[in-house]
Amino acid sequence: MLEKIKTYTPWVITVIALASALYGYYHPKPSPQGQKEFVAAEVPKEYKAAPRTKVKTQECLVTVITKTEIVIQEKWPDWFKLDDNLQLTAIGIVKPYKGETECASIINLQTGDSRIVTRQLPVPLLGFENTFYVGGLYGVNGGFMVNAGWNFARVGSFYPSVGLAYVQNGDKSAAVAGVGGTFILSK
Repeated sequence: MLEKIKTYTPWVITVIALASALYGYYHPKPSPQGQKEFVAAEVPKEYKAAPRTKVKTQECLVTVITKTEIVIQEKWPDWFKLDDNLQLTAIGIVKPYKGETECASIINLQTGDSRIVTRQLPVPLLGFENTFYVGGLYGVNGGFMVNAGWNFARVGSFYPSVGLAYVQNGDKSAAVAGVGGTFILSK
């Protein structure tokens, strides 16, 4: 039984790593530098088919953020800047999160004010990560270590990876390559 586990484990890890690489290629992550201008948010599936209703707001005027001020301050797209029928009613910043964050704009029909509400959706148990890492340590005794690797998947808080490390201390050195993983214990 142990021989079968030793035989099949590298193949299973290889298949998962290849699937992760293909997923990462066809589903690229957003740039850590962010976007240069505003884009429309993706509408969740369950809301795309929801019925829409026109509501009169005779009780109040809708409060908008003065367009001339915000167009100067931010890099707004031309489709927003040039259309006087499009007005900004609320804006906010969504803090980074490992999963997706759902956001909605809510308007008070009595006051005309609107605000954005958000909720963080739970991260699925399984996922393809495709993150690369490089690191190093320098010891007080003069030794050093350099390592690099690839986290190719996520199972809960466990991140399986392949990597390599080079360690040198005095006249002794070693290079290690292998499969491992990391548990993330805090959020």
